[in-house]
Amino acid sequence: MLTLLPSARAESDAIPFDRRGSKRESITGSAMAAVRVDHAATVVPVTLTDVSAAGMGVRSNTRIEPGCVVEIHTDATGIPTCVGRVASARERDGQFHMGLQFQRRAAA
Repeated sequence: MLTLLPSARAESDAIPFDRRGSKRESITGSAMAAVRVDHAATVVPVTLTDVSAAGMGVRSNTRIEPGCVVEIHTDATGIPTCVGRVASARERDGQFHMGLQFQRRAAA
């Protein structure tokens, strides 16, 4: 079993506890998650489970630890569909269920 850990960060960078503030919609599909750890990326296949304005749920055989930054790629363009930080990761039914909190990007 592979476990990906976030790069070192200060305690002040901790993700605050936050209950969902937007409605989730069930989705189905698969994607590739590029997990950035210490200036390198590991690609992990994921199954999409739900999405909201604030985040997305994914399922995988690989645990991605809370705090890791993840780019979700749903096609082969190389351009991420969305970018988020893992807010939660739980093992259930032999797989890992992870909640991603979308990261907002400022326009250039």
